[in-house]
Amino acid sequence: MSDLAARLRKQRQFTVEVGKFKFTVRRPTDVEALEIFSSGPVRFDRLATEFVVDWGVVVEDDIAGGGSQIPVPFDRELWEEWIADRTDFWQPIGKKILSTYQEHAEKMDAVGKN
Repeated sequence: MSDLAARLRKQRQFTVEVGKFKFTVRRPTDVEALEIFSSGPVRFDRLATEFVVDWGVVVEDDIAGGGSQIPVPFDRELWEEWIADRTDFWQPIGKKILSTYQEHAEKMDAVGKN
């Protein structure tokens, strides 16, 4: 990925807090939003799975129990497994993704009207 493309991607990122967890989430592009909104009802589980790109401090105990306080680095495959059983994450992450996209769309509409 070029430096400029990486910079654009980074500019779309924001943080969502759910309880003690902090997730780094990427706002959908307009192309992705078009697919999200045209493929039936918006599914918060899908948004959370697809657009979370990192997490703050997450330890083994948070994911699999057992008491281990060893920090776990973000891993896409692990995230997909963990989020599949964390319905409590879906709505707060999904709602924030949608509201952040809406803010982006309104800003772009305002720019286009000038």
